[in-house]
Amino acid sequence: MVNGFSSSNDYAIANIGQVKYVFSFDSAKDSDQDGLSDWQEVAYGTDPYNPDSDGDGLSDGWEVAHGTDPLDPDSDGDGLSDGWEEEHGGDPCDPDDANQSTLTNEVEEARHRIVRHCQLVNGTTPVFTNTPGSALDLIDVNNALNALSGKFYKVQ
Repeated sequence: MVNGFSSSNDYAIANIGQVKYVFSFDSAKDSDQDGLSDWQEVAYGTDPYNPDSDGDGLSDGWEVAHGTDPLDPDSDGDGLSDGWEEEHGGDPCDPDDANQSTLTNEVEEARHRIVRHCQLVNGTTPVFTNTPGSALDLIDVNNALNALSGKFYKVQ
């Protein structure tokens, strides 16, 4: 096979053209406009065409700049998404700042809305028997919401 190549075959021009093409990228290009260039996104392992690779409500660029993990929606592992913590005044890098009273208030407000809508739509009141804020309580709230969600239809 090696004997098939002669010294008269000059591939240098083609190779120089290929090298120029490989290195002719725009290093500042930010396809998803999240504050990280495409090459930075590749280096971090994030998606250069999705501004929020982990879906937590914070852009990949914001997360890198503020020290959270753009590939983990809950960087500090406290059960609250980075976006939720940032929106509610928490610190997405501090696992000990999970403001359970705020979370309990949010769940309690959701529970009241579900009860109100069940009364309006079904004429019944769902009963929540588990400790407010517990995992079983959240399952109860979720089940009530799912039962209620089938009652709404798109108005044409």
